[in-house]
Amino acid sequence: MQKILAKGVGASPGLATGKLAFSSVDAERRKGEKLVFLCDESGHEDRIGIEAAVAVVSVRGGLTGDAAIMARALGKPCVVGVPGTKVFFSERRVVFRSADGQETELRDTDELTVDGKTGELRRD
Repeated sequence: MQKILAKGVGASPGLATGKLAFSSVDAERRKGEKLVFLCDESGHEDRIGIEAAVAVVSVRGGLTGDAAIMARALGKPCVVGVPGTKVFFSERRVVFRSADGQETELRDTDELTVDGKTGELRRD
């Protein structure tokens, strides 16, 4: 059974699991792997990362943000606006906070499941 790490807004329906990618450059370099592209708030420069990924998480984005729009256009699951999440891009790690306040740290070698319908971010 998967544990819910955090919950945001489901911005593009679907369910996918992959290892975390913290930049477009990293996602493009690791193309061929199942990746979840994680960004703070996406822009057009993140297009390559979103295209390379199986799912997208935009920590501060909204339903009309670039990540959500691109994910919907590409048919990829996307969750945006994930409260309590802290991303340390230079260290390639993220700390998610669940609704009950429990924190979980993931790194780029860890897998994350993105549910773009419910907005849940889960892990085994």
